[in-house]
Amino acid sequence: MNSVKSEWSCKRMSMNRRLLAALALSTALPFGAWACGSSEAPALQAQPEVEERTLALGLPRDGYPSYSERVVLYLTNRARTEPTAFNPDEPYDPTPPLAFDLNLSKAARFHAQHIIDQNCWCEDHSSCCDMEAAGDEGGQCAGPSGACGATTSSERVGYWSSVYSGENAAKGYPSGQGAVDGWIHSSGHWANINNGGHTLLGPGNYETGWVQDFGAGGGSRPVAADGIHFQNQTNHTFGITYYQPGTGGPQTILAIVDGECHELDLAYGEPEHGAFETSLGLEAGCHRYYFHVTDGDGNEHVYPSQGSFGVAVGATDNCPFYAQNRPADTCSPSGQSCETGHTRPCYTGPWGTEGVGVCEAGVERCIGAQWTGECRLEELPEEAEVCDNGLDDDCNGEVDDGCGGAPDVGGVDAGPTGGAGSSSGGCTSVDARPSPSRVCWALLVGLGSLLAYRRRSSRPAA
Repeated sequence: MNSVKSEWSCKRMSMNRRLLAALALSTALPFGAWACGSSEAPALQAQPEVEERTLALGLPRDGYPSYSERVVLYLTNRARTEPTAFNPDEPYDPTPPLAFDLNLSKAARFHAQHIIDQNCWCEDHSSCCDMEAAGDEGGQCAGPSGACGATTSSERVGYWSSVYSGENAAKGYPSGQGAVDGWIHSSGHWANINNGGHTLLGPGNYETGWVQDFGAGGGSRPVAADGIHFQNQTNHTFGITYYQPGTGGPQTILAIVDGECHELDLAYGEPEHGAFETSLGLEAGCHRYYFHVTDGDGNEHVYPSQGSFGVAVGATDNCPFYAQNRPADTCSPSGQSCETGHTRPCYTGPWGTEGVGVCEAGVERCIGAQWTGECRLEELPEEAEVCDNGLDDDCNGEVDDGCGGAPDVGGVDAGPTGGAGSSSGGCTSVDARPSPSRVCWALLVGLGSLLAYRRRSSRPAA
């Protein structure tokens, strides 16, 4: 039989019939009370600046947060924008978004794995092993796991962070969407999610184990720092929460997918504090995306600040969730701003082919203070291999594959100055040297960049 357990003011909550095929736990430490019967909270240790701890710009660090953990972060903050839209039977006032905390996330993932691997499911959120410090790794089990009660939740999380203020836990859910929905419809967990004393969140996931470790502290809340995608029936939803009271709401919020801009609409909450979403039908393949926000004061925010996230649709190889590069775009303010004469690398080929075989990035120019959107000099993959030239023409990591046997490379110059055209096995080899027009164009681009640099360097100092 499934059950719901919760520690909230040290009382057990009743079973919630809406949670099927899963178990869930919640514990919260109300502001001013660190444990049952205690009216005194421990002194908080000095912490790094909130931006450093929360990774407000969205770049992963040490594998945190994972994709599924980011989904939990967004869906939790989305629920806090308009609680009555998600559980009208237990209404709460909106509360500001929770900032991601790296140390709390490490503690949460440790406990999620402990729940699954050690089958440790405790009403009081304790661990089934005595904990010990593990240096930079935070904490670890000092010995074999046994029964519940070996280490309390606050003691466990304390090996990673001193700002712990509560916890939700669940097991048996295959996705973060299911786990958050389960918490929303369980009184103790729902109260934890809407606790205004919580300001930080460390989501943790391991297989079907899910943990939210909440924290209290930090500075100002991020304007937009939880953007993510998740599947919604046949489409993919792209969402991000926005928080900037007193400015009238954002001027624009865009999801830039494969270089194309898609405007997000207010889905929940109010313009100054709401969740903005759009749903897109994506074809099979790897799609790169990021978010661009122009806030109510006209300031620009890009999430993640560097690189892009990936959506793998269908059977797609080499589509990492995070990558350092992003598609060029000419539709967002951040994509357009540039100085005439500047150039930047670009590539429009399939994801994962850049730098493989003959495929190389090209050059995009800035003309009239705007990027042209035209990628020149790039080398894109051929539809099929050009046989017997010793090159990987379709950029799949294999040379002359599909040419009906191993090529006789003894008579072929596989270097950059390949030999003249010949035929073999129904394929045609070509001269691999760059054409004179391409060489001239490369020289012109370089000359333009040099002239732009000399103009800038000759300007008098302000």
